[in-house]
Amino acid sequence: MPIGFKFTAVNAADGWGERYLTPVIAGGAPPVVMAIGAAGPVWEAQERMKAAGWAREKRRAAGLVFRAADFDVPEYHLDPREAATRQYEFHKSRWPKELDRDVVWFGIVNEPAHLLSTAAVTAGSYRKTVQMNGQTMLDNSEWLAAHAMRLCEHALADGVRMTLFGWSTGTPEPWQWRDERMAALLALLREHPDELALDLHEYSLVADRLEVDALIGRWQAVPRPWPTIFVTEFGWAFNDAPEAAEGV
Repeated sequence: MPIGFKFTAVNAADGWGERYLTPVIAGGAPPVVMAIGAAGPVWEAQERMKAAGWAREKRRAAGLVFRAADFDVPEYHLDPREAATRQYEFHKSRWPKELDRDVVWFGIVNEPAHLLSTAAVTAGSYRKTVQMNGQTMLDNSEWLAAHAMRLCEHALADGVRMTLFGWSTGTPEPWQWRDERMAALLALLREHPDELALDLHEYSLVADRLEVDALIGRWQAVPRPWPTIFVTEFGWAFNDAPEAAEGV
């Protein structure tokens, strides 16, 4: 399982290219480089692979992922297909032209709501009420599946590699993978493993261990055969972690 870096625009990245990209590419291993709002690290990895003379298919095996930082939560009050088209067009206009659409993966959604309050939106053909922790909530997974399906349609038509959902740690619930629209989406992803992928985040939420079954390894709840999966965020607590040697 390849492991690498994820950057935001405020990260300090001094020396990472020489300490990570140079030995990884020299060793012939496709790098993993992800970025939010700052495409420079992804572009650097893309160009270094090209300079190394790697063939197209080997460059496509790298885990290069870029997402713009804005408008990353869907408009839940809209029809999911309309909401997806609005979001796709917004992000498409902001993807740097220097990034190779055939090599780099592009994300749009970040940490969507798998459940919604009945006060926030209404039930309907996409949502049903469920009981969670003694509260009546709306299951948002089928709305999100329809939204993601529309994103896939746009991406495939434009020749763009797309990652979907960006689920936050601890979500979705295992049963939310199994309804009709989600099953259809997963079938489409399996048909296009080099163009469409799931995006998940996994944190233990504590600094002293990673073995938290409810939070780490939830990707295994995805029905098999598994589509392409990126764990685009992984680690301990949001602002706390063990020393590097202990963590490794």
